[in-house]
Amino acid sequence: MLKFPDLIREKDGLRLAQALRDGAEAGLREGLAEAAPEGPGEEAALIAGLLAGLEAPAPDPRKGGRPKRAEGPQRALSSGFTLQAQEDARGWMIRIGGHRPVGRDLIDTLIAELQRLLDRPG
Repeated sequence: MLKFPDLIREKDGLRLAQALRDGAEAGLREGLAEAAPEGPGEEAALIAGLLAGLEAPAPDPRKGGRPKRAEGPQRALSSGFTLQAQEDARGWMIRIGGHRPVGRDLIDTLIAELQRLLDRPG
């Protein structure tokens, strides 16, 4: 089947293995049988062409993937800052940006103010 299997790059080997798991064995076997590459470069190009011609399988919802982030609307402040709340698996975060620089002093002040708001009174 492959004439130069020991010279396949790891990345290409992983793509080839994934294509086989996704059911592309017949198409790959047919494409490789029709060609006669003279060297490892030709074989790598042939494999890349065969893999590029495959349809991407539908994502498997059981595999999960990256956790989704729930993003709230971005709020533009008159001071030039923007605020946006985001939620992920670890909790909430507030993203501070805009066209004004956000320095460490401002962050320290904001953390102290959040602590004051969220701390129990007394």
